Amino acid sequence: MPRKVGLEFNLDKPDASKRMPLRLKFEIAGTLLLVSAIVAFALSGGLRSDRTEINDTALETPVAPPAVAESDADRRTRLLAAAKAYLAKGDAVTAARLVLAALPADWKDRPESDLLDIHQMLYKAHFARREIAVLRRHSGIIRSVTFSPDGTKLVTASADWTARIWDLATMRHLIALEGHEGEVWNAVFSPDGGRITTVSFDRTARLWDARTGSEITVLRGAEGEVVSGAFSPDGGRLVTASYDF
Repeated sequence: MPRKVGLEFNLDKPDASKRMPLRLKFEIAGTLLLVSAIVAFALSGGLRSDRTEINDTALETPVAPPAVAESDADRRTRLLAAAKAYLAKGDAVTAARLVLAALPADWKDRPESDLLDIHQMLYKAHFARREIAVLRRHSGIIRSVTFSPDGTKLVTASADWTARIWDLATMRHLIALEGHEGEVWNAVFSPDGGRITTVSFDRTARLWDARTGSEITVLRGAEGEVVSGAFSPDGGRLVTASYDF
């Protein structure tokens, strides 16, 4: 079985050891995708089976509890009114959770006409989600997304062998970080935001100038695919994790 091995680099003196040959392990990616699918399936099943157990407390929202005992119909009316109020304030997620809490315990056995108000409110909440922007430029799966320390930029890592820098003020693509010979698994900014490190299935980590996109150095030494990288708090060192045998 593969094991993760960490490597630490002194960024003042980058490693210059012999470059390792490229060998992507598709079985690793396949395993990760399979696990993700199983988790998603389990969660969806859990939502269906636990839907009737959702209550006001579980919502963790500031919905005032009733002063006296209320009927199911009154509770439904109260929660749907609260959902409508949150929707008007722009909080579609809380609104949707309140609507789900308003579902009657026997909702599976009820005719669709009896749940029309709930269906309509869920529909409104779903389409009221406030998506700020869609950033399109990658041609492969995006593996990671990281904000710059000052929150003005975003760096994405992709299976298309590139990482890309985005300007969050304009939502425009700025720079493509190209040079890896395999999937880029992770990309992160240095603590001062001036550099970016990317790690890849090509068994390298690379250091880039975050302002110009210029490649500063290639860090080699891992004997397996590099899947994670992180700067030290002072930005002087970098640690990587890889699938080494």
